Amino acid sequence: PAYLRSGCTATAQMRRAQFGFKDRLKLTPLEILPALKGFLIFLATVFVVLVLAGTAWRQAGVWRDSPTLWQHTLRVAPDNNMARGMLGLALLEQGHFEEAASHIEEALRRQPNLRHVRNNLGMAYAEQGQLDKAIALYEDGLRLEPDHFQTLTNMGNVMVMQGDLPKAFGYYRKAIGVN
Repeated sequence: PAYLRSGCTATAQMRRAQFGFKDRLKLTPLEILPALKGFLIFLATVFVVLVLAGTAWRQAGVWRDSPTLWQHTLRVAPDNNMARGMLGLALLEQGHFEEAASHIEEALRRQPNLRHVRNNLGMAYAEQGQLDKAIALYEDGLRLEPDHFQTLTNMGNVMVMQGDLPKAFGYYRKAIGVN
């Protein structure tokens, strides 16, 4: 070819276009470096993806469901009161009222002024039929925050359970006015 006879240096692309497969294997080290760099980047990317996939697979076992996640969190950080309260709420949502109440009671013992924890414990008691305990917690919660929608609604629910519909409607009206 004319460009080789004239003393011009051939690029890898020109050599590949001009010569056959066997000649492509005769690239100079400078011509191989870009291809090798791309291959190494590809290998590194595959390695990172595999490591992340393995980590995600392992973590999926921890987060099978909300109680499993919060139980794992408490094993790792036993003093995490938020995790304790969230475990209680997750158990409450799954219908495990007694177990939920024990975790929520502990969270409330550690931080007695948490309105939402007090409210969750009231729900656990109400679901177990311990309406007097639920009412006491809701009343305490309403002293801390008189316009808390969820506590007002839960207090109305407990009043319905006790058969006191006028009081229930009063709490529901106030909750609707707040929301």
